[in-house]
Amino acid sequence: MAGTLATYPDPLLKKVLQVRVGKGMTARTIELEKKGVQSFKSWLAVRPKITDDHLFLNRDDEPLGERGVQKLLAKYCAIAGITKRISPHSLRHTFASFKAEAGVSPFQLQQWLGHSSLETTQIYVHLARKNARKVMEATTFRQPYTDPCEPAFISRRVARHRPATTER
Repeated sequence: MAGTLATYPDPLLKKVLQVRVGKGMTARTIELEKKGVQSFKSWLAVRPKITDDHLFLNRDDEPLGERGVQKLLAKYCAIAGITKRISPHSLRHTFASFKAEAGVSPFQLQQWLGHSSLETTQIYVHLARKNARKVMEATTFRQPYTDPCEPAFISRRVARHRPATTER
């Protein structure tokens, strides 16, 4: 089942979200970024007023399930003109990879993702390191190549090694 999100009595005050049931059927608490807090405030302002404390409900006012999330994602990808196949899992993977690349510790990622084993989380850290090497190579400062046999190159080297002259 996809993540079933539930609120604390005042979740936005604490800037956290409790995921009751998510991937791996693991309950966890996730800290929200400022944009996330603002998005939830906007959603709660327009969300139908009902007694259920789940944040996302289907049209029958029942908790939004895995298939409902998949359908909404497909709908909004189509509206946005995205033709690449995107799934809730690919979004989760993108989130984890982005956070790993940004330097989030494997232990924090493990908590956010609800992984029982740190080895599972290390996949994202490994991918981030692999990508970091590619970024480093792509952004390495390279001087333009100068042929050592070229007269201008030789005259620059000779000029650097000439003893300084002093005038009297």
